[in-house]
Amino acid sequence: MNTEHEASASVLHERRGGVLTITLNRPARKNAVDHEVAARLASVSDRLDAGPELSAGVLTGTGGVFSRPSPGRRPTPRSSDQP
Repeated sequence: MNTEHEASASVLHERRGGVLTITLNRPARKNAVDHEVAARLASVSDRLDAGPELSAGVLTGTGGVFSRPSPGRRPTPRSSDQP
């Protein structure tokens, strides 16, 4: 099985066979996605489209929390949320 592992401060990723697991690694901030994390996620996610060797991606978070909005940002209502 081909295993590749690379870490940055905020995003981890690991390849096992045809699966790329991407982990948000900011448990103290409840894995909030800021501009830096979003850019890192985009960069790592590009690997999924790079070739046929990856067939699936899994996105997860550390610390028992998947993610929350970045501090100071309010969620934007979707059109389906409007009355």
